[in-house]
Amino acid sequence: MVAQLDSPQREGKMIRVLWVILFLLFTLFALKALYCFYLRKKNANHLFYKKRYQRALIALGIMLFILFSFPFTHAFIPYYAFELGGKGLKTEALKGLNDIRIKTRKRWKILSAYRDPEYNQKVGGASQSMHVQGLAFDVKVPHEERALFYEAAFHAGFTAFGWGNISVHIDMGSKRWWTYDDKGRAVSGQKKYEYLHKAPENFKRNIK
Repeated sequence: MVAQLDSPQREGKMIRVLWVILFLLFTLFALKALYCFYLRKKNANHLFYKKRYQRALIALGIMLFILFSFPFTHAFIPYYAFELGGKGLKTEALKGLNDIRIKTRKRWKILSAYRDPEYNQKVGGASQSMHVQGLAFDVKVPHEERALFYEAAFHAGFTAFGWGNISVHIDMGSKRWWTYDDKGRAVSGQKKYEYLHKAPENFKRNIK
């Protein structure tokens, strides 16, 4: 079995506090830049205020870079339903995905989430796909990070896993698993074991 994780709710609160602190700092830098802009306009010919305004802009730019460019800050930004297919996404699936984000401290790239029936048919999805029910995600997960991802997904309530070349399917349907061959086709039955190397070791131990 996978080892029990710490409470994602507790870590979620800590991340929210850190995000609020960063946002308040950004707001202070923005207000300082606006104030310096006002002083510069009021004293247009005074070199001191021009330089002060320039320094404030540089500080604000650095703060923006810290907030939105470093990968670790992305973990502070929750997933929202509007970016994952809209209202058809189930609340429990969204919560589970955010639990994964909190536990892994990473905002994973979501390749597919909720699909309406028309779009699901267009992309060749199964008619009873968990994507149509708003309980599934296809997530881009590098092979070296799959053990961490699986551990977090397992304890976030995801019960089904499909291991592919560049992505991992997770959903909250019946407990099951499968693999994808090298052409991206889903493989079940005994043949799925031929591609089990795409799954992490902790998953392999958990199915024995």
